[in-house]
Amino acid sequence: VDLFMVDSTNAEVPGFTMDPKDGLFRDPRDKTQRPIWICSRFDVLARTRDAEGEAHGLLLRWRDPDGMAKEWIMPRAMLAGEAAELRARLASGGVVISPSQGARQALLEFLTAQMPRDRVRTVPRVGWFFGPQGGAAFVMPGQVIGDLPGERVILDLPDRPAPIYRAAGTVKAWRAEVAARCAGNRRLVLAGSLAFAGPLLTPLAEEGGGLQFRGASRLGKSTALKASASVWGAPE
Repeated sequence: VDLFMVDSTNAEVPGFTMDPKDGLFRDPRDKTQRPIWICSRFDVLARTRDAEGEAHGLLLRWRDPDGMAKEWIMPRAMLAGEAAELRARLASGGVVISPSQGARQALLEFLTAQMPRDRVRTVPRVGWFFGPQGGAAFVMPGQVIGDLPGERVILDLPDRPAPIYRAAGTVKAWRAEVAARCAGNRRLVLAGSLAFAGPLLTPLAEEGGGLQFRGASRLGKSTALKASASVWGAPE
């Protein structure tokens, strides 16, 4: 059983059928005719909007032909007009769409009618987000720490983010292989500590800042930078 696709939240739209295997179909008016295939299977998980209650959209989920899970926040504004950009984005992500004009219009009708119960709050940048109804979350591209009452928080960037934030190994190993080796070197201790300072500024109501290491080559400037970067991702 594919647990990824079991719990579908697609709203039932009269005249349409979402087949678990073959995808979305438009039911024929003439029952003697075969259903019209529209596209491969996807799920509509939630309604989305930003912190100001604007930029409404839908959170979509599907598997591409290689079986890889995909999620995308579809702006409802894409449903206006011919919606060529919408179809291009779905196709780029692996959704197979019928080329017929009738199927294109049917896809727009199905998505327009979707009003799932669950809601998602989208944010445009990494860092802290405080919900209008309380709660707080620290948002990163691949993880959100914390939560808001009754809704999920997702980072929504116009372009695919660079893979800056990456995890490797364990916290215990990082302490032993990186942090322990900084002990006794004030520059390395300072550089490593600065990497943890950013998330603390907002809760402490402190302003941000920067630090520049200056000096001749081979004094450890690059090493200090790599030690600091290792807190959040790969040193390069």
